[in-house]
Amino acid sequence: MLTRRIPIRNRIFTTSDLAVLLKQLAGYYQKSKREYRENTFRLSISEDAHTTTSVDSPPKSFEPLLNSSIHHLRLRISCDVPDRDVEFTISPGANSWTNCIELQSEDEDWVNLAYNNISKLLTKVRQQSTFIKRHGIWLSPLLAVLIGWPIAQLFYFLLLKFGEAHEVHWNWATFGQHIFFSEIFGILPANMLFSYATERGFPGIEFQTGPSHTWKEFELRRKLNFLFGVLILGPLGSLIYEIYKGLADH
Repeated sequence: MLTRRIPIRNRIFTTSDLAVLLKQLAGYYQKSKREYRENTFRLSISEDAHTTTSVDSPPKSFEPLLNSSIHHLRLRISCDVPDRDVEFTISPGANSWTNCIELQSEDEDWVNLAYNNISKLLTKVRQQSTFIKRHGIWLSPLLAVLIGWPIAQLFYFLLLKFGEAHEVHWNWATFGQHIFFSEIFGILPANMLFSYATERGFPGIEFQTGPSHTWKEFELRRKLNFLFGVLILGPLGSLIYEIYKGLADH
């Protein structure tokens, strides 16, 4: 008995991607030839927690089943003759161990051939960006400075207004203190924002099926792009101006 798993991660599945993949997998199913042993085909597609479509035989076309938003998809094929078992499970937000295709059979040649064919199909599925996940360790502190900069400036303004501080001439040491306190003020909201963006906007598996307004991750990334733009460009402009002003007056 040979079992091989194909983990699925960082992919954006469209209706056509899923239809091609399901057609390939459904080709491994054959109707039962023995009365006392039944080959089974089970496909379930959940739109949400309350709506699930299930079929027990390969349809002529998979596209009609995939023209709505998808929350969870599972295909299970179990054949006695020929001996082969296929399980395909995929869901946004699930871990990489859950999102996979598993092939099992006594026929090792079939397992290896199916593994290679399916792997080639998966390479054609568009990859989801992993930039934030890979570079979050330095992007998060940088974002913290930009978020914390206006907060720190407001803090210093209030200290001056209430006579708890006094103005000093610009120098790199003072500027460094401002950067340090900006980091302190911004580190918590920056980490929370990065965590939310990576978990919700880049969940590892994403479905772009059905009407475009139902593509949750895609719509969320558009909103996050606008939010990041506001949080970055405004404070960055103020930061650059502060450096230019300080150097010009120095």
